[in-house]
Amino acid sequence: MRAGVVTRLIDVVLILLFGFISISEIDRRSPVRLAETKEIPITKIDKEQILIVSIIDANDFLVEIKEGIRFGDIGSLCRYIEIQKEDYARRNKEMKVRIRSNWFLPAKHALDIAIFCESIKVERGLDVRVTSEK
Repeated sequence: MRAGVVTRLIDVVLILLFGFISISEIDRRSPVRLAETKEIPITKIDKEQILIVSIIDANDFLVEIKEGIRFGDIGSLCRYIEIQKEDYARRNKEMKVRIRSNWFLPAKHALDIAIFCESIKVERGLDVRVTSEK
């Protein structure tokens, strides 16, 4: 008995659907805009350089540019970042730093680099990888 009621409801819905389709205006035309190509101007993103700093261990840092440059202490890494910032400023480019750390290292190492970048007014970002889910 229940299957018969469902079949009747489907029939009623289909009749209503076809009724609405038959009384609607189909011949109303709307303008269609074709795609246009435009030249994209140089934006701010083209004038940026992103230095990726990977923290491998407590005293082992890798700056990933054309070829990786390793630093054995945070002081020499900070000096390198400062020199790069000045170099890009001379070329009228902006530099940003992206900080990546191994999941097993304390956050202190990444935060030390972030605080240094903030002190010399360089935008920075931290890459965080979630290792577990709730």
